[in-house]
Amino acid sequence: MSKMIPVVELFGNTIQGEGALVGTPAIFVRVFGCNLCCAGFGMPAGELSHEADDIVKSEQFKNAKTLKDLPLAKTGCDSYPAIHPACMRFCKMFDVSGLVEAIKEIAGNNKPLVVFTGGEPLLRQHDLACVIEALYRQYHFKDFMFETNGTVAWQEFWVNELPGINVWFSISPKLSSSGNPKDKAIVPDAVKSMAVAAPQRTYLKFVVDKTTPIEEVQQTIEELTRPCFNLLPVYLMPEGGVLDDRSRENAQYVADLCWKLGYRFSPREHLTVYGNAWAK
Repeated sequence: MSKMIPVVELFGNTIQGEGALVGTPAIFVRVFGCNLCCAGFGMPAGELSHEADDIVKSEQFKNAKTLKDLPLAKTGCDSYPAIHPACMRFCKMFDVSGLVEAIKEIAGNNKPLVVFTGGEPLLRQHDLACVIEALYRQYHFKDFMFETNGTVAWQEFWVNELPGINVWFSISPKLSSSGNPKDKAIVPDAVKSMAVAAPQRTYLKFVVDKTTPIEEVQQTIEELTRPCFNLLPVYLMPEGGVLDDRSRENAQYVADLCWKLGYRFSPREHLTVYGNAWAK
């Protein structure tokens, strides 16, 4: 039975800024809920961020009426409104048909890529699979993407039987710098389920800067691709939420690393075009 889907952000008039489909016109559906807590991002080794907790205790949060009234987080999960329980009040609840109609209204006469992100959208994969089927059958949408941490197996294989449909999996495994234990963050069988479902449309994407242990990245790639029937494409993306001298220097470092190791470079074109903001 379909359940209500809590949606933190729903917006179009934008592009996919990362990974294999960079530059593609897109609608983003950010669903609430995650099975990981990435409090280590942006923190010294071994320390965890409490920035999201501090934000939700602030007067600014208490007075906020919409997501756009909230500050961005510089440490920990940068999508904290999709994971922090106190942020549920900013969610809009949709059933499957309601979400389908909302996406169609944003799309107008276009058929853009529909990106499900989070949080962890595969926690709600059955209902989102039903959204995909309805968009396909009623309005002829064919291109969809899940931005996932790669820890939840894909089970809705029936979706792939819809003629001409393209379901992509953009997998961003969380390394030790995220603060998550490895046995929880790295799940080869889950990655394999996506690679089997979409062998030409599944890839790995790692956020990298000069402090990232490249040996850990390479070991993680080996662990995740070994069970798969094909070698998954790997993208390295420079860390950085704003465009400044530091981020440009980091982008050059990552590009050189891709040349050296044979991986693909992913830009963050949404930052170039829109800057860092909610619903961008």
